[in-house]
Amino acid sequence: MPAAVTVISRRSWTKHCQPFTYIGIDHMPEFIDEAKARYGGRAATYFCRTDFTLAQLPQVDYVIASGAFCYRCADPGHYFSMVRKLFDSARIALAFNMLDRAVFPQHDFLTGHDRGEVTAFCRTLAPRVESIGGYLEDDFTMFLYSDAVCSTFGKRKVPDEADC
Repeated sequence: MPAAVTVISRRSWTKHCQPFTYIGIDHMPEFIDEAKARYGGRAATYFCRTDFTLAQLPQVDYVIASGAFCYRCADPGHYFSMVRKLFDSARIALAFNMLDRAVFPQHDFLTGHDRGEVTAFCRTLAPRVESIGGYLEDDFTMFLYSDAVCSTFGKRKVPDEADC
């Protein structure tokens, strides 16, 4: 199962608050090769070809998974199990996207997910959950924030430079 997962260890998380460590994980060798060609020369930037579902992930501040949950799987519990695994690896926040079952057409290789079910599951993991849609017709993104971000940043959506 191809999967793209980004983990960021935060000294801070923006260009204004250097340095940070970036770890890119993907199952597809051509994606890792392209990432290395574009960004491999940057300090504290690493790319690993592996299946994140099998890998032991490090504890990091942020985990971002793009496209990791769009591939069909015979085990219906797999997706939530992997969301839990990624959230457990993130000290501050997890962001991931999924195809929306309500609008994504039936497909043999890809699958959509019920946004309400995903949101309800995420609320069992995190004290603060946001579900964002509208940027693509058939896609939604989930943001799960840990206790640390909820107590540190209150109701603000993201930390600003003063928080670094």
